[in-house]
Amino acid sequence: MTNLFSLLRRNADSAYGDRECLVSGSERFTWRDLLRGVVALASELKNVGVGRGDVVAIHLGHNYLSVSSILAVNALGGIFLVVPPALKANQITHQLALSDCKFIIGGENLNDEIVLLCRTREIVRISDVSVKMWVDRYLLDSSYQIDGAGMGESIPSDPFSIIFTSGSTGLPKGVLVPQRTILEGARIVSSYLKLGSEDRILSFLPFSFDYGFNQLASVIFNGSCIVLHDYILPTGLLDQIEKEKITGFATVPALWKSFRSAKISKNPTLKKIGTLRYITTAGGAHPADLVRYLESSFPKIKIYIMYGLTESFRSTFLEPKFFGSKIGSIGKPVPEVEILIFDENDNPIEEPGKIGELVHRGAFVNYGYLNDRFANEQKFIQRFPINLFSSLPETLVRSGDLVSRDHDGFLFFHGRKDQMIKRQGYRISPTEIEMAMARVPGVVCSAVSSTSPEAGDQDVILFYELSEDLPEKSILNSLRESLPPYALPSRLFEVEEWIHTSSGKIDVRAMMALYDI
Repeated sequence: MTNLFSLLRRNADSAYGDRECLVSGSERFTWRDLLRGVVALASELKNVGVGRGDVVAIHLGHNYLSVSSILAVNALGGIFLVVPPALKANQITHQLALSDCKFIIGGENLNDEIVLLCRTREIVRISDVSVKMWVDRYLLDSSYQIDGAGMGESIPSDPFSIIFTSGSTGLPKGVLVPQRTILEGARIVSSYLKLGSEDRILSFLPFSFDYGFNQLASVIFNGSCIVLHDYILPTGLLDQIEKEKITGFATVPALWKSFRSAKISKNPTLKKIGTLRYITTAGGAHPADLVRYLESSFPKIKIYIMYGLTESFRSTFLEPKFFGSKIGSIGKPVPEVEILIFDENDNPIEEPGKIGELVHRGAFVNYGYLNDRFANEQKFIQRFPINLFSSLPETLVRSGDLVSRDHDGFLFFHGRKDQMIKRQGYRISPTEIEMAMARVPGVVCSAVSSTSPEAGDQDVILFYELSEDLPEKSILNSLRESLPPYALPSRLFEVEEWIHTSSGKIDVRAMMALYDI
């Protein structure tokens, strides 16, 4: 199969074409339903000018219209960009301009700034009302004739989508993703999660997040079913898992905070979800107390810790059998990937325990950043597989993350190179402080940043949330048990409401701005 649309067509034409594949609110679709709606929508999009290589922004939320639009754009060989509704106007205009977007689907509530950009750049707006009408009428009335000729002709090397980085370490960059990465991701992740056609996957992470989109791609690859869910409360999530007989879902560490606050491990519904087979969790550190909490809350569920980059999707995973014994580890490379650790001179590090930069080699390497030659040269490096002048170089991806490898080959995360704090001649990792905070009783969540290095020694800024009253002095006393004096935070701020990026990570830069630091 050469593209996602061809996999959809395969499923619709198979023996399980009438099997349920998509649940979105009260709407339920079989593979044949979904194919008819996608082809109908693609036909209408073709009529308004969408063609191969056009960038189409999708601003519809997490629903069946978004899924249909993604697949319809893919059927026409276009390049889609999912724009989360939660983004601010300046973030949306940045994405539309940088990606040279030609069409935007949805966005009835776009403000004047975005509408002006659409007019200035001649971006064609296609309303969500029109999209719903085009999809629904072909589903409700089988007399409509649908011509799918000429659709699904893209190949794995063709551009597939644009995914923007979280922006937590700078202005968000647009990463151009080839069809190949999506197909490889669905196949390889499915292999180690042991996904099959009987799986029912709960999806609440946005499709603008490669981790979230992989769930949809894996469902289409395996002919299984995806249940779209607007996550609000942990109890609602558990109810949905029970109601829809969910077998697996993906989440991020920040979400576990709400689980713990809601004392979800004591919820009676938890004992009823006998269909749940696995949980994947990625996008941040998993300290010891979180691991213990998950083990006690989900004792019969396989929990996979995963690690990846927007620039190369998935790099490592930790098998469930090591979940409790390799605490702090991001696991080993996924199939068809090799992880190298480079020192400051780009020499490979083989010595166990020595820290260096994680470099990704193998599957999932994307086409790089849009309109940013300097960033591409820094992030995507060329290495010759053998030392012959006649060979062509291979592209590897720098992560910017500091890791080490233990004697058993497991990788451990030590923070980001560009977020290391310099103080009193020492280098401090924010992750090290956050892991120490996780061991302080009463601390629900924490995040660490620092002041500008131009002022000399950087101040260590600590944001934290508590589940019980705890004096600042008690926090510092607890931290002294596991941190050297130079790593202790100099300014502490108790937080009631966190700001998150669109991918669910804590937005430390936004928190700094909120507290005027």
